[in-house]
Amino acid sequence: MSLDRLRSFLALADAGGIAKAAPRAPVRQSQLSRQLRELEDFFGSPLAVRQGRGLRLTPLGERLARHVRHMLAGLVDIAQEAAQAPLALSLGAGGSVLEWWAIPRLPAVLERFPRIELGLGSASADQIVAGLEDGRLDLGLLRRREVPRGMWSRPLLGYGFVLAVPRARLPRRRRPRLEEVLQSVPLALVDNEADLLEPILARAEGRLVVPLHCETFPQALAALRTLRCAAVLPTLATAELPRSHFARYEIPNLPAARLSLVSRPGFEEASPHGHAFALELARALRGPD
Repeated sequence: MSLDRLRSFLALADAGGIAKAAPRAPVRQSQLSRQLRELEDFFGSPLAVRQGRGLRLTPLGERLARHVRHMLAGLVDIAQEAAQAPLALSLGAGGSVLEWWAIPRLPAVLERFPRIELGLGSASADQIVAGLEDGRLDLGLLRRREVPRGMWSRPLLGYGFVLAVPRARLPRRRRPRLEEVLQSVPLALVDNEADLLEPILARAEGRLVVPLHCETFPQALAALRTLRCAAVLPTLATAELPRSHFARYEIPNLPAARLSLVSRPGFEEASPHGHAFALELARALRGPD
């Protein structure tokens, strides 16, 4: 086992095959194949099996790839620390959390850490967890119930949801009840919000009108801005909505979301400067200004 062989193994694991890891380079392909066999001899077990024209890692190979990725990331962190070089970190979060909560607060934190270069990525919770586990991500913003056991984390803010309605869609002389609005105003909804709103209408014997199903909250906000429909949005987004143009309705029994900042395994030990940045970032994201 050597560092070079481990790097080669990670390259073919990421590419999904020897030919894909070294296209149009038969000598390098032969070297990768030989190094894979040597690692398998060292561990005494297959690390990958052929699948079509590529390779599929065995469970042992997947475990080794995770460990190698974390090890190499830690070595890079240590080298950058020693050289006082810029430290490249990555942060994954949902698009709406990045846009409405994290990005407005990041510049002030980065000013205090001039050596940090932070890359942002919009991702689902499953993608963030996978990225942290295999070392592709350094930091992630997750709901607290989604944080894997054993990972370093810091609790952040909690935020709720409201139904935002263009005032142009409401009667001028009185404020209608939530049930009336849900029955009379078209909705732009994300994910399973319709399931959360249906019980309210069941008591009023009504039904939702949902002409637009969105993948993200920024999409629902864009639909709301047309003034032709209402939308359920995180309270993080309501600062962008002038009360003179949009009414807000509290939604009973809709659970609040509570976020945590999470780091990849070993990050605290391998990158003290990066961990200090994470602590400062957690303080900046912990609550409202």
